[in-house]
Amino acid sequence: MPYSLKTLVNDIIFVQIHKIYVIKTVFTLNFYNFYICKLHNITEVMIKT
Repeated sequence: MPYSLKTLVNDIIFVQIHKIYVIKTVFTLNFYNFYICKLHNITEVMIKT
């Protein structure tokens, strides 16, 4: 089964796009987790005081 250059290029492009997407998703999730933790801490402080 010949693995054509076009297929290879398409696969590489797909992988690169997928990587960027995954990195963005992970970054966004981390950001939201951080934000939620901060909100939670602020809420606790407000309740305590």
